[in-house]
Amino acid sequence: MSFIQSASLTTSRKIITDCKVKEKIISNIVERFREISNIPFPPYDPYSLAECLGYKITSNKKHDIPEFEGCTLPFSKVIYLHDTNYYRKTFTLAHEIFEDALNRKYIGFVEKDFNWAAAEFLMPADEFTEQAKAYGFNLYHLYDIYNNCSPLAISMRLLNLGLIDTVVVQYNGNEQLYGCECYSPIQEFEIGKNYKIIFGEDDLPF
Repeated sequence: MSFIQSASLTTSRKIITDCKVKEKIISNIVERFREISNIPFPPYDPYSLAECLGYKITSNKKHDIPEFEGCTLPFSKVIYLHDTNYYRKTFTLAHEIFEDALNRKYIGFVEKDFNWAAAEFLMPADEFTEQAKAYGFNLYHLYDIYNNCSPLAISMRLLNLGLIDTVVVQYNGNEQLYGCECYSPIQEFEIGKNYKIIFGEDDLPF
């Protein structure tokens, strides 16, 4: 999340609306930032990337900032993170870095684009897909590799890459279904008291 930018800061930026062009730009900047961070294998650390890029990270508890996951003051290199759990802050930090970087040069990128860039940095599609297929889409294995990402983030990455069809999140007796509507619980990952991620039988492509 970035604050609204003044007209003087937007006039020199390029407007991007084509989805294919967006994908190419995101792919290029993720690759460049991974090279800058000099982390050759997972887990890929956005905190190291932020340091390499000269960002200052602070908690919004110390500032008069509304309660949200994170924000970047435009062109300031200061990222405010809400004081929440480690996994959420990790993904939010990656999101903010890419949001700021893209907004410096372009107009037209939106929240889902920043989320995709963050996910691609933390869990590169080709590498992630290879690992998932090699180990039967086992969430325990993927979590062991990408251990700075939450099991939910890993599950949603599987879903968004089309590797599974359904993710069911169960929390304190409530369920949230992502994807298709038919599932049967066969794989569970305990994250804490009364919290499960359940994969469906038809969702594991062998």
